[in-house]
Amino acid sequence: MLSKAIVVSVLAMLVGGFDAFGMGRGSSVFAIQIGQGQADLANPVVGAANYSTVDTGDPSSQIELGGQYWYLLRDDYALSLSAAAGFFSEKDVAGNNPPANSPDHKYSSTGFKLRVGGDRVGRVGERLVVFAGPGVEYWAGHAKYENVFGTTPPSSNVTGPTTTRLGVSARIGGFIMISPAVSLAGQVGNVWGYATAKDKGAKVTWWPSSFEAAGGFGFHFGGK
Repeated sequence: MLSKAIVVSVLAMLVGGFDAFGMGRGSSVFAIQIGQGQADLANPVVGAANYSTVDTGDPSSQIELGGQYWYLLRDDYALSLSAAAGFFSEKDVAGNNPPANSPDHKYSSTGFKLRVGGDRVGRVGERLVVFAGPGVEYWAGHAKYENVFGTTPPSSNVTGPTTTRLGVSARIGGFIMISPAVSLAGQVGNVWGYATAKDKGAKVTWWPSSFEAAGGFGFHFGGK
């Protein structure tokens, strides 16, 4: 009897009492986050080249700014929707006695992603709510190169092909409650996908995998 009572008490601690956190059935959370994302990019077809290839020589990480929304269908399960825009920028200045009027080399990338998924939700202690679950993600982005492939038009300013990536993701995260209505919200996860890019008739496809993470503030609304 004692062991059963202990099990029941632990389960009550894990899944009960969400109303005090604004995390009960019918409630919702909106989070504003900054994070790390992955840009899967392809090289442009420049000059006499015939192929576009996966760009493995340039940085692929991006800083992402985004929003995420959870709606609790039950006390322990939530529908999640998220969107984020990502960017990266690099500038290379010539040195070591360069030729006169040597131009700066500039590289940048931008991207945008949408995700929909479902999270199992549970309470740990007095101020921590954890979540974990799978999702489906769509990402699209491209890169720009200035004076990288040449210093005269059209090679001086080149826009790379747009990559589209459809993937599945899994992540785990949590809310650290600051107050009943505000929390620190963050998660880490991984994405496995299929990417495609086309440029001037050339096409490249590949199967990328990447780590993602984000954190910010969550704002809690409603409840039972």
